[in-house]
Amino acid sequence: MEYTDRILEYFKEITGIPRESGNEERMREYLIRFAHTRGLECRTDSVGNVCIVKEAAPGKENVSTLVLQGHQDMVCEKTAGSTHNFLTDPIEYVIEDGWMIARETTLGADDGIGVAAMLMILGSELPTGKIECVFTTSEETGMDGAFGMQKGFFTGKTLINLDSEDEGQLFIGCAGGVDTTATFAFNNEVLNGDFKVLKVSITNGLGGHSGDEIDKGRMNAVKALSTFLASEDGHGLQLVSIDGGNKPNAIPRECTAVIAVPDADATSSRFEAFSKALANEYADTDPDVEFGILPAYSESPAVCAQVTSAFLKAMAACPHGVIAMSRDIEGLVETSTNLASVKNRWCRCRAPFRVSRLEAESGFADSQGLCLLLQETLRQGASGEGNPRRPGMRSFRRKVRRARHDFLRSDAPWGTCSGREARPCFPGAFHGSSDRRYNQLQPNCLVILKK
Repeated sequence: MEYTDRILEYFKEITGIPRESGNEERMREYLIRFAHTRGLECRTDSVGNVCIVKEAAPGKENVSTLVLQGHQDMVCEKTAGSTHNFLTDPIEYVIEDGWMIARETTLGADDGIGVAAMLMILGSELPTGKIECVFTTSEETGMDGAFGMQKGFFTGKTLINLDSEDEGQLFIGCAGGVDTTATFAFNNEVLNGDFKVLKVSITNGLGGHSGDEIDKGRMNAVKALSTFLASEDGHGLQLVSIDGGNKPNAIPRECTAVIAVPDADATSSRFEAFSKALANEYADTDPDVEFGILPAYSESPAVCAQVTSAFLKAMAACPHGVIAMSRDIEGLVETSTNLASVKNRWCRCRAPFRVSRLEAESGFADSQGLCLLLQETLRQGASGEGNPRRPGMRSFRRKVRRARHDFLRSDAPWGTCSGREARPCFPGAFHGSSDRRYNQLQPNCLVILKK
């Protein structure tokens, strides 16, 4: 318990440091200060990565250097109505039934707990060989720190990533991904003066990480509301605004739209029936979802009818959830997609398709084909482009049963995806992922609705 308690104390300190992706300055300063107060070697690079070195203990000088790696940033999600500012405010946590939780925001255990474990080792008297702890930046939004790391930033040949939550298991491989952007351009149109304005919402879903919780059967609020709105297209609906979800790697728990309709009572009745059916479908996996439809007021113009129809149909048709399960490992999600967020005047959807190298070679589940399928889904009035993110390698999992292991390695990175080179991250190194479904290739789709 002594080491566990130390880790938790470090983690509590970390929760007090704002560290949204791209704004890790305070976290970097904390790490540098930690090293200097303990007389440890510390270096940084041009993209904000930090490496803290603990020299070998007496008698351990001949032990090979071990690199531990985690990331400084966190996924910053909050509930609707929360006034939390991730740029300035600390995470407010409570201990409830033995669990440390955050009330209105994400807790930041990804990867705060991994960073805390590294700090515990650096600050301990454990008799180890030389340890290099590498803290990278902007992992959650594109692994910018890993990709921008300068050659020779660390010297060890064995790297263990501490960004996993399955105790007693090791992962070897690297998550991968591709971002695809489809953009809808539109003109405004005046709201019909005889129409009634309504605010339609789906809120209070469980949400969760698009890697770890994608197979838990939780409602995607953006997908659900888009499906209803698309069904209303034939009833003369005008779309004024739509806002749902936030971060690309989080299942959206809330979505709200302002619409204008010719018959408010009929629309409300259909939404009530839709809500009952949806609540029944998710009664076991997401029981506290709330549905609302209320009269509203708006002076804003609507999106033109042609684009509204194409946009809503594309959103409703865009896939979400598990696409395929592994044929090699029971219970392993191999291919999945998350329609992540939609914002006022723009829509962003992240589709993390995870495809193993073996399947891509056999043609069973080609990631490029999935990207093209998604682009075809969004073809009406949309233009698209793609770029690689988080390149993937073949992954293997092993139970930890003894102190020493013969590790399987993967040194064959992806070649190309969507026409551009996909780069390996620490090829051939030991790489634990954020969850067991995060070891595959993840093409992502960004859809933008803009004036």
